[in-house]
Amino acid sequence: MRRRTAERLGWAVRRIARRPVREDRPWRSAEARRDPLRILLAEMMLIRTRHRQAARIYAEIMRLPPEGLRDAERLRHLLVGLGLRHRAEGILSALRHLERRGWRVPEDPEELRRIPYVGRYIASAVLCFAFGKPVPPVDSNIIRFTARFFGLPAPHPSHPTPAHQALWERACRLAPVRRDPAGFFARLLDFCIDVCAPRPRCGICPLQARCPFPKKQRRMASAKRRAGSGGKASPI
Repeated sequence: MRRRTAERLGWAVRRIARRPVREDRPWRSAEARRDPLRILLAEMMLIRTRHRQAARIYAEIMRLPPEGLRDAERLRHLLVGLGLRHRAEGILSALRHLERRGWRVPEDPEELRRIPYVGRYIASAVLCFAFGKPVPPVDSNIIRFTARFFGLPAPHPSHPTPAHQALWERACRLAPVRRDPAGFFARLLDFCIDVCAPRPRCGICPLQARCPFPKKQRRMASAKRRAGSGGKASPI
């Protein structure tokens, strides 16, 4: 079983690795990739926020003069556009922490986790995208893809369970650790947002030949039709 799982993982990784990286994300510019602070700021803004909305506010912050990150009121005004006031306060708290340390973003995972508002995902994303470490930035999008591809139940992202942890550990094994982890995970996150989305686009998915999810979708649609016409739907 483990050998078969590893083979499927390798097959999926090879196909995802062939996808182009979307370059319309401002935090993926060459300038941003050289600056861990920009990557950290982008990842804090992207939590539960659409990329387009985060990109607009990120671009406005990047246009501020160098002392702009010290202007709490101006930043708060921009960041509340993300939709949650407590998010703005969390990001401001993280920036105050970094200012006291000379704006240095640490490369050590434990130090990163000591920054306010930085949890497991954000720390992993900074290590991967800013420092090129083979640390998988596994978020709810990658958890959803992993559950679908392996035919496993997907727990609600707001209510972590032992099943959620097991999925997280399996998703971590997607990492091709020897070569360009940042490039691979950028491609995987794009795939999860553009193809294996909450409303999936299975018809254009390069993994559909070996993914059980389209078949499950068809069974569910068939059961719904039977239930709607008065027939008895069998359990799925």
